[in-house]
Amino acid sequence: RIIAACQENGACCLPRIASHDEEAVKRLLDSGADGIIAPMIDNVEQVKQLVEWMRYPPLGKRSYGVNRAQNYGFDFNSYANDWNKSGILMVQIESEEGVANIESIAKMKEVDAIMMGPYDLSGRLGFPGQINHPEVQKACKTVIETCKKHEKAIGSQLVDVNKDEICQAINHGYSFLVLSSDIFMMWRWGEHVRDTISDYR
Repeated sequence: RIIAACQENGACCLPRIASHDEEAVKRLLDSGADGIIAPMIDNVEQVKQLVEWMRYPPLGKRSYGVNRAQNYGFDFNSYANDWNKSGILMVQIESEEGVANIESIAKMKEVDAIMMGPYDLSGRLGFPGQINHPEVQKACKTVIETCKKHEKAIGSQLVDVNKDEICQAINHGYSFLVLSSDIFMMWRWGEHVRDTISDYR
């Protein structure tokens, strides 16, 4: 339903897969997703596996089904012919291994964009939640510079959405940003309500 709602309003929909699982990828793509975001990418082998699951032969092994993506058969030929070129694969770098292998991952033509996962990365580096820690920022900088070198879009997610945070992220080299999330928005809203109630006590 989210995929359909996005596309009805002209927005591209890229769901984040819950796990590295062929059936999960197939279900999202057959539902009409414009591509996927794959978390916890550490190496080239994982990317190759995702490509195999999401691309039609000869590039991959995705099955030729008929579902919403193919307009229930009415657009089967155009979808099947175009998908290998139009489908988007975005990978998330969230570990020290992913950072160490970013050169080989970023230069893969199958990867359309890369996104940092600062929270998981901070935990893997030994600084859970400290996304502004120098070691975390150093790792992010490595990924940003490598993506720039290979002309790949590089993004991240912001917790606090304000002009200063957005400008800082852009200045760091990010080319796209995820502005908060449902969890972060509810968290901030809850804090606001708590503070508002406190004012009347």
